[in-house]
Order: sequence, then C-alpha cells, then structure tokens
Amino acid sequence: MRDPIDTDARLALDLALTVRHNGNGTFADDLAAPADLAAWVRAHPEILPLTTRDRSEDKDSHPKTPPRSSGRRPSAPATT
Repeated sequence: MRDPIDTDARLALDLALTVRHNGNGTFADDLAAPADLAAWVRAHPEILPLTTRDRSEDKDSHPKTPPRSSGRRPSAPATT
C-alpha cells in the first residue's frame, strides 16, 4: 500500500488542477481573479489550516494604508 502524499504535494497538485483545458482549444484558469483565489483558499482548509479563520469582518477593522510614495524627493522649483 502507498503512503499518502504530504500536505505540500497535495497543495501543489490541487493548485495545478485549477488550470485546465476548457474543451475549446484553450485553457481555463479557475483562479483568474482575486475573488476566485479567495474562494479556493476557503474551500481547502485541510491543506491551508492557517486560513480557516473567518475574515469577513477584517475589511473594516484595519486602518487604510496611505499610498506609497515613489521615494523621490520633490524637485526644487526652477529659478530663472
């Protein structure tokens, strides 16, 4: 009898199965949008145990992060 595959191998196989032939000569990506990935993660708690917490309330509990600056200092005005 074979040993069951480990969690990492199971995760890799399950992720690979999200890209498949769609029957029309092209491929379908089940994780094409962020919402698709979020739904997939929620559907696989046995291989992603740290993601099982319901985070539906988190979206309003975190302060909004200000936009990141480019890291450049503003240039001095030109003098004429």
